Amino acid sequence: MHLTNNYIVDIIKSSATGTAFLQNNNKHITKTLKNQIMAGRVGHAYLLNGGRGTGKTSAAKILARAINCLNPKDGEPCNECEICKANLEGSLTD
Repeated sequence: MHLTNNYIVDIIKSSATGTAFLQNNNKHITKTLKNQIMAGRVGHAYLLNGGRGTGKTSAAKILARAINCLNPKDGEPCNECEICKANLEGSLTD
């Protein structure tokens, strides 16, 4: 699949707080990860693979925040608890 540069920029801009950016091209992956978080059955490791600018790092950050969130909402981080806030600020060390 070929992504245009404008699309990649849009992904990067919208990827800070939730999984909405994954919905366009990775619906099956997003659904699977959200279901695992909601069920409390998260794997011990995930291998994210893809070309440059496809959202691997953003997906990993959102997944980590959702897993560690104190009040996840439908498999997504709440972005309001102390863990989410610290993670978004870059001050979370663990």
